[in-house]
Formats: sequence, C-alpha cells, structure tokens
Amino acid sequence: MKNRPPMNCVVSLLAAAVMMPLLNGCSASDEKNNDEKTESAVTEDHAWKTQTDALEKAQQVEQVLQDSELERKRKIDEAIDP
Repeated sequence: MKNRPPMNCVVSLLAAAVMMPLLNGCSASDEKNNDEKTESAVTEDHAWKTQTDALEKAQQVEQVLQDSELERKRKIDEAIDP
C-alpha cells in the first residue's frame, strides 16, 4: 500500500481537472473579447500550457503508479497460485 499516492493528492488532481474546463467555459465570447484574446494569446496560452503540461505529467505519473500496482499484484498472485 506504500506505492499508492495520498488520497488528498488524487482528489486535488481530480478537482483541477474538473475546474479547468469550467473556468474556460465561463469566459466571455463576444467578438471584441475574441479580438483581445487573439492579441494576447501568446501570454494566455503560455500560462495555460504550463498548467496543462503539469496536469498531463501528473496524469502520466498516476498511470505509471497504477500500472506498477497492477504488476505488483499480478506477481503476488502468481507467487501464491503458481
């Protein structure tokens, strides 16, 4: 059980995954705002890119942890029931 991440870490990742689309969906979408967004897209994309890259990395790490846990359980099961 020591290989599992703390539950609060998993909850935080899930909360971040849920909040990001909600925050993005709440932005104004009129034409004037779209023009302003285009002009400052480099700055905004960079900030979001950093956050999404961190989230993707965390998801990859979580997948590696889950895969290793499954492999560990498989090896235990094979050792018990050859």
